[in-house]
Amino acid sequence: MIELVYSPVWFYGIDIIIDTISIIILLLIAVSSIKYYKINENRNYLYLSAALAMLAASFLFKILTNFTIHLTSIETQQIGVITLTYKTVKNSEIFFIAGFFLYRVLTLLGWYLYYWIFHEKSKLHFFLVSY
Repeated sequence: MIELVYSPVWFYGIDIIIDTISIIILLLIAVSSIKYYKINENRNYLYLSAALAMLAASFLFKILTNFTIHLTSIETQQIGVITLTYKTVKNSEIFFIAGFFLYRVLTLLGWYLYYWIFHEKSKLHFFLVSY
């Protein structure tokens, strides 16, 4: 079995703190961008706010992937006339897989929306790249 390690053990709590600070900063800039959009009526500030909110949400899912759900189950095995019953601890990887997927998708969409602000404004191009 291959075990993937994304950060060293001594860095486990620190990376969550750094990601939380990143979320707060991104959301503050997104709120400021919405306020400036209300003043200026330039839609680029609204798109910037949406891009930053997507990046903040992606960091939230990145934090959630650091937590693993452990399930305790009782298993029974028949060996001849003897029945063995024992507890096992299994980890649920669906939470990690879903969180990691949403982290990647929201990061890509956030960065693409940021790119889209300064370049081509075609909705067909946006939906094609999003697909």
